[in-house]
Amino acid sequence: LVVKSLAVDALMPAHAHGMNYRPEVTQVTPGLYRVDGFLLHMPGQWQFAFELRAGGSTERLTHNVIVE
Repeated sequence: LVVKSLAVDALMPAHAHGMNYRPEVTQVTPGLYRVDGFLLHMPGQWQFAFELRAGGSTERLTHNVIVE
């Protein structure tokens, strides 16, 4: 399986907004990625969104995190 792209973002569903900056995704080695630039600028529930494109398909995953 060859990964074409990985996109990562975070948003606050309760406030209908995301981060003030777009994170940067860097491939470290095949299959290993590093994401820099997350700025979770306020407390509350954040939803991380991951979008992976590979093999002619797209997979999306979300994960909720509480920031205090």
